[in-house]
Amino acid sequence: MVPAAIVLLDALPLTSSGKLDLAALPQPNAAARQPAHPHELPRTAVERALSSLWERLLHARVGIWDNFFEVGGDSLRALQLLDQIETDFGIAIPLYALHQDAANIAGMASRIDGAVPPPDTIVRAQRRVAST
Repeated sequence: MVPAAIVLLDALPLTSSGKLDLAALPQPNAAARQPAHPHELPRTAVERALSSLWERLLHARVGIWDNFFEVGGDSLRALQLLDQIETDFGIAIPLYALHQDAANIAGMASRIDGAVPPPDTIVRAQRRVAST
């Protein structure tokens, strides 16, 4: 779990009984909650295929810069994602890549583009996207 925002306080507000006073906690400012990247739509066929796959698995609209785990991904969905990528693209991506350079659609597409898939796999993935 990663907090959405961090607010530094000199001291925690307490009630008269010494418990944390949740109502007295300050709200994080809106700038702290802004995403690092704006929502950006897929630019390439590979990104479109990956975006469709992520949205089916996560039941959420995702941009190419959204981190898999920050938009609802977990270890089970990560394995499902990587299995489907291997089926669609013919490329095995290791699980650790989701925690490093392939944590978003743009990074994963770059990794797929850098690999040498069998020639018909991208066409097969595009057809799968078109049929959904």
